Amino acid sequence: MRWVLDLQHESPSRQNAPKPLEQMALDDVDINARKNARRLRIDDGLWIVYELRALFDRRGPSLVFESEPLVRRVRIFPADWRDLSDTALALLMEQV
Repeated sequence: MRWVLDLQHESPSRQNAPKPLEQMALDDVDINARKNARRLRIDDGLWIVYELRALFDRRGPSLVFESEPLVRRVRIFPADWRDLSDTALALLMEQV
């Protein structure tokens, strides 16, 4: 037996509804996480720092440090990371 989903018969309000988070593409999740990113300058390089909570990752949230040539992910970080000084945040990144 073969099942076919006919999307043409969905109600118009359902067709335009936002995607559930679990169906969002990784880029959608990244864009949402980056909205509240913190900017950090280290050794003349600009980094954006943001917390990423990916549903597909059972290890929990990550603190992502992203620059043009490199991305680093820190798994263990303080809940108040936004309150850390730039120096303390840079040291946290270097632990990777």
